[in-house]
Amino acid sequence: MTVAANVTLPKLPCGPVTIATKICPAAEDEVSGRIEKLLRSPFPAQAIAIMGVAKRWQQAKTANVVAECGTGKTLISLGAIHVHSGGQPYTSLAMVPPHLVEKWAREAFLTIPGIRVFLIDDMRNGGDEKSSHGINEVRLKHRTIVREGLHTNLSDLSSDTSIGAGDVLLGGRSLAGLAPGGSSAGATNVTIPAGTANGSYFIVARADDLNQAFESNEGNNTRALAIRIGPDLRVSSLTAPTYAAAGGTISISDTTANLSASNPAAASTTRFFLSTNTTLDAADVVIGSRTVPALASGASSAGATPVTIPAATATGTYYILAKADGANVLAEKNETNNVSARILRVGPDLVAAVRGIAGTPTVGATISVQDLTSDPSAVATPQSTTGYYLSTDNHLDAGDILIGHRMVPALAGGGSSLASAQAVIPAGTVPGAYYILAVADYPKVIVESNESNNANGFPITVVP
Repeated sequence: MTVAANVTLPKLPCGPVTIATKICPAAEDEVSGRIEKLLRSPFPAQAIAIMGVAKRWQQAKTANVVAECGTGKTLISLGAIHVHSGGQPYTSLAMVPPHLVEKWAREAFLTIPGIRVFLIDDMRNGGDEKSSHGINEVRLKHRTIVREGLHTNLSDLSSDTSIGAGDVLLGGRSLAGLAPGGSSAGATNVTIPAGTANGSYFIVARADDLNQAFESNEGNNTRALAIRIGPDLRVSSLTAPTYAAAGGTISISDTTANLSASNPAAASTTRFFLSTNTTLDAADVVIGSRTVPALASGASSAGATPVTIPAATATGTYYILAKADGANVLAEKNETNNVSARILRVGPDLVAAVRGIAGTPTVGATISVQDLTSDPSAVATPQSTTGYYLSTDNHLDAGDILIGHRMVPALAGGGSSLASAQAVIPAGTVPGAYYILAVADYPKVIVESNESNNANGFPITVVP
C-alpha cells in the first residue's frame, strides 16, 4: 500500500475502553459502536488508532499504523477493518511474513466475532508435496490453528457430498443458540456463481461450521442435496395427425423450450421417433429431426417437420416421440423431461354408429336401422360388413344378439357410407330398455389400426 497518512500511537494512561464513554480525556471522538462488538476490548491508545485508521479509510484508500513492538498493531488492524465495514459483510487480505501467518489467524479468531479465516498456503503451481497448498480454511481449536479445507457456515456448492478443497461458498445463516432438543429452521437465498460449469452438484450444509460449539459428535454436522446446473430443454408442445399410412408423409409441429431458471442452451436438435409405446428406447425408429437454435432461459423455438412413416410399418397403434436435445450433446440439469409423445395410428380404421330406426321395436318385429360407417384413417379399406346387435347396455359383449347387418362398400381414407338395413327384434325378448349396437367389420375380417372403436349404441325401448 502507498502511505497517505500516518497514525502514531500516543502513550495515554487510560484503562480499557467502555461502551458509550469517551476514550480518555485526550480523545475527542466517541468510541464506535463496532468496537464494543470486538471479542477483545482495546486499550484507549489502541482504540484511538482503530478509529483513526477507520476514519482515514473513509477519505482515502490507504493508511499506515506506526508503532513499537508489543503495542498491538495486529489488534489495531483487525479492529480498524471491523469498524470500517460498518456491519456489512467484507473480505480482507492480510499479507504478513510467513512466521506470523498463524499468529495473525489466531488473533483474528480472538478479535472479530464470526470471522472466517483462509490461508493462501502456496502461490506457486506445485511446491513441496508435504506442505499445504492452495487456499485452505482454518479454525481455532484449543488456541491452535487447524487447516480443514474450504467450508461454509451453511451452504457450499460441491461436486460430491463432502466439504473439501475446491467447494464454493454460497451463503450462510446465524443461530443464536439452541436448547437441548431444540431446532432452528430458516430459508437462505444463495447465488450460483455465474461461471459454474453445467453438470451435477450438491448443496452441502454444515452445522457449527466454525467449530464454536463443543459437540459430543462432530461427524454428523453435514447434509447434502443433489442439484444439476445447466439448461433444461423440453418439448413443451407436440402436434401430429392421428392417422398415417405406412410409407406416407405427415407433418409434426413442436415447440422446444429452455425452461425458466435454467442456464442458456446452445443450439441443439429435436428428434422424432416412431415407437410402440411412450418410452424412448433402442428399438424406436428415428423418422426425422429439426435444428433448434440457441435458447436463453425461458425462450422457445417452434417449427414444423415433415416425416415419413417407414413403408414396412405394420398396421396398428404407435406413438410419435419427440426428444429435445435428441443427440444428447447438452449437459442439462434435468435429463428426464426431454421426451413428449402423441398417439399415431397406422393403417385403416372403421367406425360405425346408428343414426336412427324406422318402425316400432315390438317383440318379433322387423325394423329398419340406419347407420353411418366411416374410415377416419389415411388408408382405404376394402368392402366390409356392419352388424346390428341388441344389447342391454352400450358395450358389445358375448351376451349381445346379432339382429341384422349390411354390406359396406370399399371406403377411401376419410370416406364414409350412410345406409339402412333391416333388423329383427327376437321373439321372446322381454320388453324394456335396450341398445342397438352398430358394429363395423363385425366378423373382424379387416386388420385395423384401432379395434376398440368399432361399436356405438343407440337406445331403444322394446314394447310388447
